[in-house]
Amino acid sequence: MIEIMEHGNSGIKIFSYKGQKALQVVGVENGFTKLAKNIETPFARIIEIGTDYGGLTNLLADNEIAEVAEIHTFDILANRFVCHNDKITFHHKDVFKHEEEIADMISKDGRTLLLCDGGHKQREFEVFHKYLKSGDVIMAHDYAPNDQEFVNNFKHKIWSWHEFRDDYADFEGLEFYMQDVFKKYAWCIRRKK
Repeated sequence: MIEIMEHGNSGIKIFSYKGQKALQVVGVENGFTKLAKNIETPFARIIEIGTDYGGLTNLLADNEIAEVAEIHTFDILANRFVCHNDKITFHHKDVFKHEEEIADMISKDGRTLLLCDGGHKQREFEVFHKYLKSGDVIMAHDYAPNDQEFVNNFKHKIWSWHEFRDDYADFEGLEFYMQDVFKKYAWCIRRKK
């Protein structure tokens, strides 16, 4: 089901899942499995901003992280995604024009996992973190802790894109959570206190 491939000439390997490309570090599913085992109660929903081809979306639907969760994925492009699991609902929408809809999803009973992986990760994180409930988790992709660490330890080694760093996640009420696990997959992760 997982097929590893080169990402252009970047020197970085990515993968496809069930034929859908995932612009993710190979092995990221292991991080989500560890997250599933570490939380006190399972996630009721996963909200993904930035579906793209949907490789990660489909992988998450089959992972322990979505054992009881419904998955809502949002993208402004509708022609790339192929759904392989009935847990997934695709929304062809601009999240910033539908902020209230996403806020309502987050506010429902049960824990939410919010993944910011669209074209404006910093803004996605900034806008939607404020709706999180205690115990909810928010993540942002294309992460390195800071610019220097990206240059020294990430670029052409782990991940060659840097769109999110620690200071973008510095909001009151959010705490570091399992960052040691997700750093190697270029994901920032925080939990709502």
